[in-house]
Parts: sequence; C-alpha cells; structure tokens
Amino acid sequence: MNMIFFYGVRVIRSKVPAPKSNFAVRTIFSDWYLEIGKITDVPVRISVRIENLSRRNITDLLIRVLGMREDYHQDIVRIKATYEVETKRDKHGNIYHIMSIPLLKKRSSITVEIEYNIITRPYRIDTWSAVDLEFVKEEFLKSQPYQKHTAQKIQKIAASIRSSDTMITIKNAVLWVLKNVKYEKTYRRYSVTDTLSRRRGSCLSIADLLVAILRSLNIPARVVRGLYLNRLHAWVEAYVERESKVYVVPIDPLAGIIGALGSIWISHHAEFSTRQKEVEIDSSDVRWTYSIVIEYP
Repeated sequence: MNMIFFYGVRVIRSKVPAPKSNFAVRTIFSDWYLEIGKITDVPVRISVRIENLSRRNITDLLIRVLGMREDYHQDIVRIKATYEVETKRDKHGNIYHIMSIPLLKKRSSITVEIEYNIITRPYRIDTWSAVDLEFVKEEFLKSQPYQKHTAQKIQKIAASIRSSDTMITIKNAVLWVLKNVKYEKTYRRYSVTDTLSRRRGSCLSIADLLVAILRSLNIPARVVRGLYLNRLHAWVEAYVERESKVYVVPIDPLAGIIGALGSIWISHHAEFSTRQKEVEIDSSDVRWTYSIVIEYP
C-alpha cells in the first residue's frame, strides 16, 4: 500500500478498496486509487522572468501569459498578480492574463508572478459534461505537430484494438500503449513516429501517441498539460457520446485510470494546438522563461 498526503486529502494506492474512502477508482492495473478526506485550496504560482536584451529602455511592454485552467474538475478561488491583469478565457476553457509592464530598463530583467488558490474535486463520468459535439469533432480529430505520424502504422494499431464499445476501445488503446511504450522520466516531447520507433517516451509523448491512436479511431481527444502533485505531467481527454450526451473522459495511462480524475491532478491547460505559447510579448528585444510551482506542504 502506498500513501501520500496532499492538502487535506490522503491518497492511497491499494490492492483492496478502503471502506471509508471518499473517492475510489479501480485502475487497469487491478489495484485501487483511493482518496480519504476533502482537498483544501492548493496554492499554485506561475513565474515569468522577462529579460531586456537591448541597449534601450522598453516602455509599456504588453505581455500575455497562459494561466491555470478552470474546468469540470477544478475551480480557481483566488488570483493575485504582481501587476494589474486583465483575465480572459478562450473557447477551450484556458485562461490568459494580459498585463502591461510600464518600464523594463535596458539590460535588466523582472519577474512577473501570478498566484492562484485552486480547489480540485474528484471527477468520474457518472455525470455528463455539456459539450458541443460538433465543436469537439471539428477541433479534436485533426493531427497536430508532434502528433503527426505514418498513418499506416497508426491505422494498423487501431484495427487491432477496435471494439463496438467506445470505452472498451479506449481501454484497449491504453493497454496497447502501456505494453509497447516504456515510460521515460523526462518532459521532452518526441513526435508520435519517434515514440513508436524508440518504444519509450515521456508522459507528454505517451499522451500524444494515445491521442493519435484515438483520433484514428474517430474518437475526439486532446492532450491536457498540468501537474501531478508538484510535478509537471500530461494526460488525455477523450469525448464519448452516449444517449445524446457527450462525456468528458479523462485518461492517465501511467496511472492506469480511465474515465476519472483525482484531486491531485491539477490542470494547467488543454491543448488545442501543440504550437500554443505560454507567453506572448509584443517585443523582439526580450526573452522569457516560464515556470509553475505548487507550494507543496
């Protein structure tokens, strides 16, 4: 039995379910993911270091920062920034902060910080999420850079795991990936073709491969990037239609969980494109670095 504590919730991986658990999921590894207690708000900080490379001062520097996400699984209860921000949401549920830096002196740097308090809640597909199916099909069946591949290879995989039941097909896809691709402890992102060739990959590369397989089966899917405890992580969201309702189906292959998400997964953003930028700045004279940290107790 493995046990961790995270902001008021006790998380257990066990061979048997705990009778007093508040949330229990049977994994594809034939063990149980269990949570006891309710999570308190989690402090998350995004830091952006901006450096002026030029020999002149820059005034009224406009920057756009990709923030934390709100979705079916988490809410933001507080946002505090070092500068006044305008917060916007896109059609994918991602949050962006727009701010103006009055002065960035020549050959100097500043750090912009945005602090959040986030409440997560366990999710399973017992409750359906109202999603526009046509929008989902239009957005999440297209190949993206890193997810492009040799179609023949992916189609061969898809043909070997297809089932008349979509959820069984998804499970078969996860099992195929886990059987054929070894996890590599890095956050480097390889293309699907390279991951298949190397037979190993990061959580991000594994998520890309699973997305490519699901899309080839006409199952809309996308990569979600975020944090697992205080570590960068990536997983997948698929969309399944049943009885005129569209269900959001979270999938974390490395955790062996399909159709559920626990409190310790914290979503940063849902990808609509692998070309998404974390920071956009209206000047070519600056460079930036971006980081996310959970203030782990």
